[in-house]
Amino acid sequence: MSNELEVVRRVINEHHTVRDSIKLVGDQLTDLEVFIALRATDSEWVPEKLDNFPEKLKGLQRKMSALQEGLINHSKFEEECLWPILGDLLTEAVLIEHRELGKEVTRVKSMVDDNNFTGLNWREQVQKQWQIRDALRDVLAQAEGHAAREDAILYMVEKALEARAKQPQQVPA
Repeated sequence: MSNELEVVRRVINEHHTVRDSIKLVGDQLTDLEVFIALRATDSEWVPEKLDNFPEKLKGLQRKMSALQEGLINHSKFEEECLWPILGDLLTEAVLIEHRELGKEVTRVKSMVDDNNFTGLNWREQVQKQWQIRDALRDVLAQAEGHAAREDAILYMVEKALEARAKQPQQVPA
């Protein structure tokens, strides 16, 4: 039983790490939003200024890669260790959300990785930048929502496991 409690606590702690990664991507997104907003309102924008945008995206790409890798590793651990604790239905629900989140992170990461603005006019460039921003916001909200739902379940399981641990052990007759 203490092993189950350790697993639950580890998953909860990993969620804090995942949230830190989400925050790093979100912080990078905020920098990107400022860049886009300034660009969208600057009627004197010249194409040479676009060179700054790929630099901003490189930082975002690194953080998205770290988030994606962290989510993959965390999901693998959960899939291996939570089944005996949560049972079939809850684990299946968690796995469904992991697959959905993984697909969405991959889709958004490919948008961020494809930062080719060649041949786009000023409006198309700004539109593409806003699309990236909106997709990032959505995937970060999805990841945060998933972690919050899992945490609610895990905190209840943790409470039950702690209560069981306090009960006197039955000696077999």
